[in-house]
Amino acid sequence: MGEQPNLSPDEINFTVWPSVMGIKVAKVDKNALIPTRKFPTDAGMDVYALFDTVVLPGGNALLRTGITVEIPQSYFGLLKPKSRAFHLVGAGIIDESYQGEIIVRVFNPSQHTISFLAGQPIAQLIIIPVVCPQIVEVDETEIHKVPTDRGETGGIHGA
Repeated sequence: MGEQPNLSPDEINFTVWPSVMGIKVAKVDKNALIPTRKFPTDAGMDVYALFDTVVLPGGNALLRTGITVEIPQSYFGLLKPKSRAFHLVGAGIIDESYQGEIIVRVFNPSQHTISFLAGQPIAQLIIIPVVCPQIVEVDETEIHKVPTDRGETGGIHGA
């Protein structure tokens, strides 16, 4: 067999993410629940409310989880609502350098009060590889040289 060239990821235009065998999670409150997956292959891990909380219609609240998570290098955590949730989740990015408690901001877009009970799943945490390309400013004439069907508005009407 021929010898394989020794190329860096930059030279062959792809990114190699480090393998992650486990996610370190610690309780910062003794009553916290460690995240779980309903099924082993689920992308998201359920995170749970630490305290009972009521969110009024049109309102928002910060829900403590009582846990901290060590996000692996070259990854980030993303908080998303549960599939059957009647609430929205804001500020959902957790950078690898964040070392505090996971706190979930929930928004109630409905006309009804939403109650969260301690121990209830409130969001799902997904661990995702991140790419941090260098930002290169170019002249407007040097970008989007190949037209697409979306056009200048990106398909957003009224823009």
